[in-house]
Amino acid sequence: MRRIFMLLAALIFLFGISGCGLRKQIIDDISLISATGFDAGEEGVIMGTITVPRFTKDQQTQTHVFKAESHTIQRNFVKIETQVQRPLAIGKIDVILFNEELASKGIKDIKDLFVRDPSVGSRVKMAVVEGSSNDVLTREYWDQDAGIYVSSMIEQGVDRGNLPDANIHIFTYALYSRGQDPYLPLLSVGEMVKANKVALFKEDRYVGKIPEHLVFAFKLLLGEVNGGEFSLREEEDYYAAIANVTVKRKIKMDRTQQQPKITIELNVESSLREFKGEDTKPKVVADLEKKFERTLTKQCEEIIKQLQELNVDPIGLGSFYRSKERNFNEKEWDAMYPDLEIKPKINVKIMEVGIRK
Repeated sequence: MRRIFMLLAALIFLFGISGCGLRKQIIDDISLISATGFDAGEEGVIMGTITVPRFTKDQQTQTHVFKAESHTIQRNFVKIETQVQRPLAIGKIDVILFNEELASKGIKDIKDLFVRDPSVGSRVKMAVVEGSSNDVLTREYWDQDAGIYVSSMIEQGVDRGNLPDANIHIFTYALYSRGQDPYLPLLSVGEMVKANKVALFKEDRYVGKIPEHLVFAFKLLLGEVNGGEFSLREEEDYYAAIANVTVKRKIKMDRTQQQPKITIELNVESSLREFKGEDTKPKVVADLEKKFERTLTKQCEEIIKQLQELNVDPIGLGSFYRSKERNFNEKEWDAMYPDLEIKPKINVKIMEVGIRK
């Protein structure tokens, strides 16, 4: 009898929540925001842009763009509310953009507005834009909504390209981790918008970028590559490309001296997708492996040097050091990090041979 009473009480409680505590919203009665972008204006003004997709009867998508300027994000949304026919809802937002100037001042306060909203998912994409986020969101992307297109482009770069994974949850986790700095995709804006670079952060401030030709090596250093692609061209008649790349990363630390020495071991397995050169005999493949190792080692060394000069640690070496050092001091780590000896050690194995030209 007591079990029945408790079950009834639980059902009443649940019905009470669904009936009274949750606010029902009908899609046709609200404006679902797919993307929002923020650009730095003059005298501390923030220019905000949002996109709202509208789906027509013939299955086409129209992007409605709304803009406002204010000193606060909340005020921007209030101003935009006066321009739309239906109430704004951010629960289905796909991507949040910041231009470089605004990101360099810090994005924590803006990010927190979305993190605190329970309707916003943890996998919402964030990215920095070279130029104007308004420019990105007001372009036409064939028959797709701008916000959905940009979000899908970033996701494609992560899943099938060389971009490291980054979303609002990953950024927030790195931001509050001791011994690690966050990063985000960086969109280059020209004739086309491309998700092809990485924005580096010191805490929540944008301080530098990884250029396109080093993004794959950066992703290797993070230990994240699972299906990436990398090409090598030494001479005009010599070209090779590896694909289906996977990496196993192991960080080693020698603490026998006053300052630790760090080695980042990267064991890379791949398939030879395309090759323009000699026949792919075992000796030729072994030679290719060494060439890829030398190229990737050089690129990783270049990245590590840049990270140390900027004193940013997206790889999480400080977090690894903290796990080994009982009396870890974050300020002491920040002071020693730029001068540490950090070396990549890369081993490339080509497991399968594909096309040869």
